[in-house]
Amino acid sequence: MQQKLPPTFEEFKELVKEWLRPLLKYVTEEKLVKYLDSKEADRALRRAYEDYSERYDTGEITYRMFTEGGVGSVGYCLYMMY
Repeated sequence: MQQKLPPTFEEFKELVKEWLRPLLKYVTEEKLVKYLDSKEADRALRRAYEDYSERYDTGEITYRMFTEGGVGSVGYCLYMMY
C-alpha cells in the first residue's frame, strides 16, 4: 500500500490554526495569523513539522498521527505560549 504524501508546511500550519481556533476564540483571525507568523511560533511550527515529517517518512508514525497528534501537540504548545 502506497503511503499518502505528508501535508506541506503551509497545510500543517493551517491545521494547527484550525486546531487553535476554539481555544483562542477571543483572538481575532488577524491576530491569530500574526501570532502564527511570529518568529517564536514559526520556529515551533517548523521544528514540529520537520520532526513529524521525518518520523512519517521513516514509517514511525502514520498520516493520522502526523495530522492529528502532531497538530494537537504543537497546537497546545503554541496555545500555552500565547
